[in-house]
Amino acid sequence: MQLKISKTAQQWLIKQLDLQPGSGVRFFTPTGGRNGHVNYGPKQSYQREDEPKQPVLQVIIDEINYHIDDQDSWFFSGKTTLIDYDTQNGLTFHFINGNGEPVDANTAASKGNTRFEGLWD
Repeated sequence: MQLKISKTAQQWLIKQLDLQPGSGVRFFTPTGGRNGHVNYGPKQSYQREDEPKQPVLQVIIDEINYHIDDQDSWFFSGKTTLIDYDTQNGLTFHFINGNGEPVDANTAASKGNTRFEGLWD
């Protein structure tokens, strides 16, 4: 699991979340649903979280802690997550597997990760 954040994404997040040295940003994939149905989808998100709860990955850039917590590792494990920003698409998430191939965010957890192998048929 790796996390790479472009300079433009960093600058946008700093402005958007009013980040200062010592601040933090958590990246996650929300799951939720209504009427007893769970919806999984390619909706990665972020929120300001200065104190990580159970970080499994932290990247500190310019004294800002970008992190993924244990509860979200099922989605990000086995991938390199590339976060970028452009004015047309906003904040974007791209995923690369261990072979350097793009991964569709709809596939959720990565095959081959033994910690999460029970998620696959």
